[in-house]
Amino acid sequence: MRFSTRSLASVILACLLLAVGLLACAGPTDRGAGSGAGSGTQDGGGAGSGPQDGGGAGSGPQDGGGDAAAVYQVVVQQDGMTLERFDLTELQDLPQVEIVTPQSRGAQIQNGPTVRDVLDAAGATGLTQVRIEGRDPAQTLAGAEVTDQVILDFTQRDTVKLAGAELDTDRWVRDVSTLVVNP
Repeated sequence: MRFSTRSLASVILACLLLAVGLLACAGPTDRGAGSGAGSGTQDGGGAGSGPQDGGGAGSGPQDGGGDAAAVYQVVVQQDGMTLERFDLTELQDLPQVEIVTPQSRGAQIQNGPTVRDVLDAAGATGLTQVRIEGRDPAQTLAGAEVTDQVILDFTQRDTVKLAGAELDTDRWVRDVSTLVVNP
């Protein structure tokens, strides 16, 4: 089979355009607190804090596969600076607690590190309040609310959500991306 230079150039151009399109669909690997559409899959690992959980908002994984643990991070910020970035493995390496959440419409037991332990591991100081940002509307907790019963619960989608034994589910935040100390 013979190809002319023009035909070969057209095939190469088509392959390049396909590759660029695939990269654009994959999205950036260092996601901020952006937004994305969910898949409508129920979050089996957590609290059922309201609407259906899906993938792809903030720094959480996007639908379509891939290694979510490799891209998902929780960033801790204070005074406009990033103190630390935690991936799922680093969050799992922190001390873990189990809390009972009877207010949950899903799982009644949540597991993960306390928000306080995450902030301490990041080197945050002088906590008076913390804003938790993620897929749901951001929630600001007073320092006194950040107890050993307020955690970042691991979900089955390889993200974490803010959950608390004494925290109403409408204050829970799915796909947590950022903890801002004293915003």
